[in-house]
Amino acid sequence: MVLAELKKTRNREEFIGACLFVVKNLIDDKIASVLISTMLLMSEMMKKLKPQASSYNQPLVEFILEKMSDYIGHMNEKVRQTAEEVYSNFPIYHLIDKENCYRALTSLGKR
Repeated sequence: MVLAELKKTRNREEFIGACLFVVKNLIDDKIASVLISTMLLMSEMMKKLKPQASSYNQPLVEFILEKMSDYIGHMNEKVRQTAEEVYSNFPIYHLIDKENCYRALTSLGKR
């Protein structure tokens, strides 16, 4: 459904930014099915859209990566497995490279 909307829009970067904004707002959800769907949306978006790195999208991506790294140790097994699977695929994408993943995993902020 989301990818069908991309065909209607003319500004690809704004569409990608809007999708990242939606993922950013849903990544904190307490309902496991919503959380898993959000992580899968992020993964599919990175596979299909191949966004270019931009200063607008980078803070959103870094926030999402930090949140997703928190879910690698989640108590719910399905959430944990999905987070591990999705997170392991991120380094191959242009917007989310190995350096960003490494920073998110080693961030000492609130954790």
